Amino acid sequence: MPQHRSLKIQRFLQAIGPDLVEKYFLKLFPREALPQYLIGMNPDYALFILDQVDEPLKAVIIEDFYRVNDISQQRMDLPFQAARQFGVPVCPEERPEAVAMRLFLNHPSAFNFAWALYSYRASSANISQHWLQRNGADMSESALSSFTKEMQEFFTAQDRGRECRVSFYDEDKEAVVLVLHGSYKRTVACWQGRELTMNCFRPACEDVLIYDKSRGVLSVKVSNRGDREHYVRSFAGIILGEAALADDPRRDLVYTLEPLQIGQFNWSGNGTVSAVELLEARLQLSGDSIVLAMEGDGTDKAVAGMDRGRLMEAKFRFTIMDQDRQDRVTITVAPPCVTDAVKKRHADVLADYFREKGVMLR
Repeated sequence: MPQHRSLKIQRFLQAIGPDLVEKYFLKLFPREALPQYLIGMNPDYALFILDQVDEPLKAVIIEDFYRVNDISQQRMDLPFQAARQFGVPVCPEERPEAVAMRLFLNHPSAFNFAWALYSYRASSANISQHWLQRNGADMSESALSSFTKEMQEFFTAQDRGRECRVSFYDEDKEAVVLVLHGSYKRTVACWQGRELTMNCFRPACEDVLIYDKSRGVLSVKVSNRGDREHYVRSFAGIILGEAALADDPRRDLVYTLEPLQIGQFNWSGNGTVSAVELLEARLQLSGDSIVLAMEGDGTDKAVAGMDRGRLMEAKFRFTIMDQDRQDRVTITVAPPCVTDAVKKRHADVLADYFREKGVMLR
């Protein structure tokens, strides 16, 4: 699961507004159970309530606030994207935190869709991409039911728990799948008063699959790398209806660094991309690998060393013109199919540039 970003509760409650804060607390408590308040559900009053509830309930409330706050990152535009997808009206002047809380309270499917995209984009893990060739996807009830059953049986058989919740979101251009499942049990020592006890728990994991219907490319974000192959095969066999697609030798040939290796990559940009720099290159030398790391623009130094071995991974820094200002984005590409570019800002611009320069094959 992605790490929470920082939460300043008072600022967060102000951004949501008193009406939504009140509605949230009324979902947890009957009105008569709340202390009387005269000037609306202001942040100080909400903090007062948090101080009065027991720790387990307080943890639930804080976790809800974190999740709503997480998807409200303005750069990602997730609350507004989810609202558009599910036909939820939004006022132009509405804060993203307020939109996210309205989705959380009134439109849980829309909120879970936004959370799936956040889990995908905010994860520290790189994304693997797999060319499955088919335009479109079978998101019928029977296919989705079969996929859910398959994943439940898979995790149960691996002793990772029987609980497995699968959510599907069928957009015009993409099919999004969120899989919430368990991991292996863990035991930790903790204090209860003056007594040392052992607590056993099963961590929860979130995996996200996004299928680009026009390109026929499945992007996979997994908590456990060993699950990636099973997801690809299950998606090909059940959702796309052709298991043999997962066995195609071209399936994982999505990226190549050969243009860099042979000196044919153009570093000059293309207008929207005003500059490209190579920050780091990983070369394989006779079975081992070394890292060439550069400070600042190390493009010339790295390119000069390409003949020392096979280029396995490269880290780029792009400068992109965004509404008359420059925005820098750092991404990594590790052929044949791994990158973090797809979850970064300006992902479409980066994809077009790599496709134009021969780095992106699908």
